[in-house]
Amino acid sequence: MVVTADDFGRSDSICHAVELAFREGLVTDASLMVNAGSRDLGLEVARRNPGLGIGVHLAFQDVEPLTSSKFVSSLRQLSHGAVFLRMLFAGPSQIREVRAEMEAQVKWLIDQDIRPSHINGHNHLHIHPRIRRTVSQLALKYDIPWKRTPHERNFEKVGFTRRFQQIALSFFCKITAFVIDSRVQIPDQFFGFAVSGRMNREHLAKYLAKATSGITEIICHVGLLDDAPSIDGYSWSSELNTVTTMSKQEAEDAFNVNVVGFHEAARLKASWKSLGSRTKTHPQFAN
Repeated sequence: MVVTADDFGRSDSICHAVELAFREGLVTDASLMVNAGSRDLGLEVARRNPGLGIGVHLAFQDVEPLTSSKFVSSLRQLSHGAVFLRMLFAGPSQIREVRAEMEAQVKWLIDQDIRPSHINGHNHLHIHPRIRRTVSQLALKYDIPWKRTPHERNFEKVGFTRRFQQIALSFFCKITAFVIDSRVQIPDQFFGFAVSGRMNREHLAKYLAKATSGITEIICHVGLLDDAPSIDGYSWSSELNTVTTMSKQEAEDAFNVNVVGFHEAARLKASWKSLGSRTKTHPQFAN
């Protein structure tokens, strides 16, 4: 079980909350927006908490690009749907600029002596059919062991808009599955999108109980304040309370899971494969 905090580095409130949720709660990894305003504080948090896995949260919205691309800069103030369509109908040269920005973001984190534990995208834009192959290529090139696939096989009671977004995400995960490089690992299960910004203890317990053998990722959005940043329907502080409602050890004891970071998950998966190849069977493991 890997618990990932998204939007790390977007604000000081989020950075401090991630540190608290890692030390006292279930968070194992955080996805850093390397072009966001509080990225330097995020690096400080990462360096004083060496067990916290840090991934790349590829971002084009609400942030300044690292490259000088006018096209990428034009995406900053657009809605998620508008960005998706703008990239869908972008010309080849514009997509090359997007890909260059993506690589610049990955390289920036590596240049800070951080070995990325995973890669994903802000608002899950990394599954966009025009750039999804590039995400896999970057993962392979820079030895990033995990890539998120936000295909959530779980239906909570949510509004129409969130349900539509959930179905759309799963749809694009499926139709672009052919571009997944078999050498890039993806979690076996994914939870948390349907209740983004409002996950409570009941949701969390359900996800922990539903986890099957393999690697499961739960995403969360934590903050000390609910205005950091303000997003309709999000309660950053409530999600922080949710993921700190139990420790990693308490979750392991109660739900028969191993709460580990992505780097440790990669080592575990490699050991399972090694054992499987020796025994010619498929041994059963707890998560």
